[in-house]
Amino acid sequence: MFCERCGNALQEGEKFCRICGTPVTNVSLIQNIGKASVKHNSVAQNLKGKKILKKKVLIPLILVAVVVIVATVLGINKYMADKPIRDMEKAFESKDVIQVIAVIEKCENGDYYKCNSSEKVRETLWKNINSATNTFNNEFIYDEQTLDENDIFESVIRFIENRFGTLYYIDGVKSEIWNIEEYMKSADLSRSYGGESNIDNSEISTDVLGALNDLDRMIDSKIAYYCGLSYLNNSDDSRNYCKAIEKFSTVIEDDLKYNDAVEKGNEAFEMYFKGTIEAVDEYMKNGDYSAATSLLDTTFNEFSNSDEYSEAITTKSIEIRKKYADEYVQKADENFKSGDVNAAIGNIEAAIAINSDGGYESKLNEYKLYLPLALYDMDNVLSRSSDYRIQPESTIAAVNNDEYNNCLLYRHYKECSPSTISYYLEGKYDTVSGKYFSPKENASMNRTGNAYFEVYGDGKLIYTSPKISAESLPIDIEFSVNGVQKMEIKFIGSGSSVWGVDAQWYGDYAALSNLTARKNIPQ
Repeated sequence: MFCERCGNALQEGEKFCRICGTPVTNVSLIQNIGKASVKHNSVAQNLKGKKILKKKVLIPLILVAVVVIVATVLGINKYMADKPIRDMEKAFESKDVIQVIAVIEKCENGDYYKCNSSEKVRETLWKNINSATNTFNNEFIYDEQTLDENDIFESVIRFIENRFGTLYYIDGVKSEIWNIEEYMKSADLSRSYGGESNIDNSEISTDVLGALNDLDRMIDSKIAYYCGLSYLNNSDDSRNYCKAIEKFSTVIEDDLKYNDAVEKGNEAFEMYFKGTIEAVDEYMKNGDYSAATSLLDTTFNEFSNSDEYSEAITTKSIEIRKKYADEYVQKADENFKSGDVNAAIGNIEAAIAINSDGGYESKLNEYKLYLPLALYDMDNVLSRSSDYRIQPESTIAAVNNDEYNNCLLYRHYKECSPSTISYYLEGKYDTVSGKYFSPKENASMNRTGNAYFEVYGDGKLIYTSPKISAESLPIDIEFSVNGVQKMEIKFIGSGSSVWGVDAQWYGDYAALSNLTARKNIPQ
């Protein structure tokens, strides 16, 4: 028999190895096995098989026990970890904000098993707030016949109170579950809860605050939608269309009423503009285009901050302005072609006032080139002799009793130098025209019938008028001044003068009415 550890030969009866000190075990069993016969060997083999089988069964049992223990521990841990979630779910089911406060504060105070309980509670908060948003979006309907903004507001409050109890504090229809102190003060819950909450709003997660904001937006969106319907259905005042558009434009895309809000907003928009156009038409018919443009400006300003309608408003405003401005431009063209340049300029200025971006300034400048120059206007006279009288406001009768205004009155004696008057034309005009006649009150003075005038352009004679007498009827005169810079008119008479009291009765008289320089209008 040998030592199991060092292989030293052992003596019979030894209990320890003399060399290494290892205990000798199962000595009798080993001895018996050494002396056993073949028969006993087979029994030993059977016994060995049974030991192996026992070992194989024991190992799985140990593993099962370990798994059970671990699972039990994990189950307990999970149960404890999920307790904040279960508590928060129960708090929401109770619809009681006090219970929600209690769960939040237990998390903040570390009363739960797991250190991440606050995160789990906040996740539950987020989930339940989102659920409330979806519930409100799907279930709230205002179906009363009277669409009044205050009634709509009250209906929203009743819905939230019925569906969510005290979970959402309503102040201007705002959900403020996170503002615990403010809630308790407003609802006077401090005594029933046992004092003010010490929860800090800043500790609430961004996701929870975002979910609450989404709920706020959904509440505001629903109110806006039904208020828009109220204004649209009570549109006796055209201003209500504008209010309806404003309300419908704030309905959010997540709102189930969004598509309908867009459709009804467009309807209100069209109706509002229809009324605006009718009012503008009325102003235009009365010639009050300043009131028309003012109304268009007001309409534009109403929607200038609206992302949804500002572009459409701009397009409509330009369209309307262009329409009316083009009408005035057409009138101006007709005036111009008929030779009434002043009327043409007046209409083109009206077009510019209506639509300043219409590009009409070049047409206005073109028309101004054809403005007539009133030669009877003292402001346009370069120089004159003292015996010229300009009487733009007086009416003078001709020998046939026709009356003329805007007159230049001439008197001349043969012994005197011709009466003269001059103008600076700047080469801008093509013709000068007017009416030449003998004044009735002085007709007897034109006895010789030799009263006439000469026109000089830049020192050269360019026109000589017919001679008139006391019996001459008024005649139209016209002459070319194309390219003339300075024009001078000389009136010549042959009447004799007698110095003294009656000297005035011997001069020749004549008059020019509405003498005007013009630039020819192209055909």
